[in-house]
Amino acid sequence: MKRDHSDDVAGGTGPVEERPRRWRRLWVVAAVIVVLLGLLVGGAELFLRAIIPNVIAGVVRDKIGLSQQHEVDVQLQGSALIPALGGHVGSVDLRIPDLEVVDGITADVSAHADSIPFDPTKGRIEGATATATISSDSVGPLLALVTDGVVDDGTVKDGLLEVSKTLQLFGYDVQLSAEFGLSVQDGNLVVDPSSINAAGFNLTAEQLRPLLGDNASALLDTRSVCLRDRLPEGVTLTDIELRQGVLGGSAAVTAKFDPELLSNPTKQQFGSCEAS
Repeated sequence: MKRDHSDDVAGGTGPVEERPRRWRRLWVVAAVIVVLLGLLVGGAELFLRAIIPNVIAGVVRDKIGLSQQHEVDVQLQGSALIPALGGHVGSVDLRIPDLEVVDGITADVSAHADSIPFDPTKGRIEGATATATISSDSVGPLLALVTDGVVDDGTVKDGLLEVSKTLQLFGYDVQLSAEFGLSVQDGNLVVDPSSINAAGFNLTAEQLRPLLGDNASALLDTRSVCLRDRLPEGVTLTDIELRQGVLGGSAAVTAKFDPELLSNPTKQQFGSCEAS
C-alpha cells in the first residue's frame, strides 16, 4: 500500500524540514569553532610579539655589556607563532644606536637574523649579519686606526677617506693631504693610499718616503689592518662602504656572525692577529 507523505510535509515534522535544520546547526557550530580558533591564534600571536622582543633585547644587552637603559629595538618579521611551533623565532631585525664597536669608534648598528632559538644562549642563530654605520662624528677615530695615529681628522669624499696633516718638511710646516681607499679582505681591513700631495712641493711618493720618516708606511703603503684582536671570535668583517652625505660622510662596516656567537663562550672572546 503506497504511503502518502502529504501529512508529514503539511505538519512540518518530517525529514524534509529536519535535514536543513541539522545542517544549519552544524554550520553554526563550525563557524563558532573557527572564530574561537582565530581568537586563540591571534591572541598567541600578540602574546609572542609582546614577549619575544623584550627577551631578545635583554639577552643582547647582557652579552655586550649594555645598560638596561640603552636602546635595543627588536622587530619580528612575518608570523611569530608559526616559527614558535618549531621552537624558534623567525626573521628578526635589530637596531642599537650609539654602540662603541672598536677603540672609541661609535656606530649605529643594525642586525638581521633568519632564525633565533627561544633561548639564544643555548642554540644556533642562522643567517645573522650586522652593519655598523660610523657617522662623521666618529670618522676621526677610524682615521687614527687606519693611519696608525698619524692622522685623526678628515672627511669622506667620492668613496675615499680624505685627510690632511701638517708636517715638518725642509724645515717648513707643510700641509700634507692624502686619500685612502678602504676594503675588507679575509676579515682584515685593507688600507690603500690612492694619492698624496705636499702643498707647494711637486714630490712623488718615493721622494716623500725618506722625508716622512716613521710616518711613511702609514701614509704611503697599502697594508692590511687586523682587527680580530678587537672583535669577538664569532664576528667576521665582510665589507666596508664609504658614503658621502649632505651632513658629512659615513662608513658602513658589514660583518657576519657565527651561529654559535651567543651560545659558545669561546666565540665571544677576542680573537688573535698572530696568524694574520
